[in-house]
Amino acid sequence: MTKKLIEFGITTMQAAQIMSVYSIASAVGQLPISLWGDYSGRSRDLLAAGLVLLSLALLGWGW
Repeated sequence: MTKKLIEFGITTMQAAQIMSVYSIASAVGQLPISLWGDYSGRSRDLLAAGLVLLSLALLGWGW
């Protein structure tokens, strides 16, 4: 029983898989950025760079 999500044409299981992979990749990508920010003392500046870096996957979604 696979119900399709009307907006994107994917099943609920596929949507759950996308969310879990993105959250794991986000955590793995954020760790070196936060450690670098703590080491350099410029964590506020690197926070913006980290958010941009992690959102690149969302910008490329569907292309």
